[in-house]
Amino acid sequence: MIEGKCAFNSMGDWAYGEFVNAKLKDNVDFGWVSHPGTAGSFVIVADGFVLAKGAPNEVGTKNWLRVMGSKEAQEAFNPLKGSICARTDCDRAKFGPYHNWSMDSFAQDALVPTVVHGSAAPADFQQALNDAVTVFVVDKNVDALATALAQAAQASGFSQ
Repeated sequence: MIEGKCAFNSMGDWAYGEFVNAKLKDNVDFGWVSHPGTAGSFVIVADGFVLAKGAPNEVGTKNWLRVMGSKEAQEAFNPLKGSICARTDCDRAKFGPYHNWSMDSFAQDALVPTVVHGSAAPADFQQALNDAVTVFVVDKNVDALATALAQAAQASGFSQ
């Protein structure tokens, strides 16, 4: 897309950083829309950092975590990456049109977790899903895929 060789592509917020890095401008050189049929939904993916028990540099790690969680760090990082702040007190004026669109959606739309990012299903189901799709890519057997997914859902307690 950056080279102008295609009309559109399905991407996540990470693509924004690539556009910015290429010196492209929101609503001038590129735009965005929700995926068809997803109006009223915001796919939520949250990244997090933790302090491991017994970490060798606990003080340094806590300092780093404080910085990363600060308003200043989030206001500096997120405009470059394309993501929105985890904090709700960040200054919206420091963000462009895409970010403000995303912040509005996050505030008003249904938050939807994803299986692929580990927030919408148990880990054993996620692994079985990945395995079943890998097999499907090779054999193209829709019935076998459906059966494998139904069995995985049942085994993980994920089905109703």
